[in-house]
Amino acid sequence: MGNKCFSFKDKNSKIVTFRQIDEDKASFLYKNMILYIIKPQKGYGFAAILNPGWVDGESGINEKGITVSQNNIHIRQTEWDIMPITQLSRQMLQYSKTIDEAEQLLDKQKAFPARLLFVSSKKSASIFEIANKEKA
Repeated sequence: MGNKCFSFKDKNSKIVTFRQIDEDKASFLYKNMILYIIKPQKGYGFAAILNPGWVDGESGINEKGITVSQNNIHIRQTEWDIMPITQLSRQMLQYSKTIDEAEQLLDKQKAFPARLLFVSSKKSASIFEIANKEKA
């Protein structure tokens, strides 16, 4: 089990991004995903595929074409004075019109939740591996 995402350029050099979310069939979350359309008062509106009651950026796309998806990287969390990944990924969707702006939001953090963030736009894609006090 695991979440996967990737992008490729089609024959017209347009970026196409895919996301696969695996859930254990025994989990109460299995087949309970909802498409949320979020229109915040500030920032950009976005759509996210989430479980009921979640309003974050685990897997979504904003109105500027920026996608964000969270992926586990199985690195031990040692720093706990962090912005939770749910809020960090939502902030990236809500306030980024480019991949560079998404990275600038990450650069403002002093420590990170242990995740791989896959971010794409209409023209490119980037992977940010964040954990504790490191970002690559």
